[in-house]
Amino acid sequence: MRRLAGIAGTFLLVGCTGFSDPSGAIVDLKGGDREQYEADLADCQDYANEVPLGKHVGTGAVAGAAVGAVGAAVSGANTTGIGQSAGVGAVYGGTMRGIGAVGEKQQVLRECMRGRGYRVLNSRHFGGSTHCCVNSVPPVAVVR
Repeated sequence: MRRLAGIAGTFLLVGCTGFSDPSGAIVDLKGGDREQYEADLADCQDYANEVPLGKHVGTGAVAGAAVGAVGAAVSGANTTGIGQSAGVGAVYGGTMRGIGAVGEKQQVLRECMRGRGYRVLNSRHFGGSTHCCVNSVPPVAVVR
């Protein structure tokens, strides 16, 4: 059981680093002030960090464990099978809710920057659901 949880956690971490965009998002700063951009980005990152990532993961894990345990019990599994199913459900539920929370953080950051007048050129990587780790790489500003 612990081994399965450890393997699942490893896949989550590897997957998270594998989806981060090494070049960062591209924000058009044409006619903009670089210092103001940095200040706005810091403010928007503060807003994005208000998304309770840990709470989302915890509630997903609890819900997943409950679904896994009930499903195993209904199917007639023994106590060991119920416990294993609950563990798998917890890992799955926590992972899925965590990914959703990361996407929410990215959306908050993207919408905040857009609300301040910035044009996000590759929004798929700057708030899209496939970019896992929102604070791993800061957005790249393009000045022309």
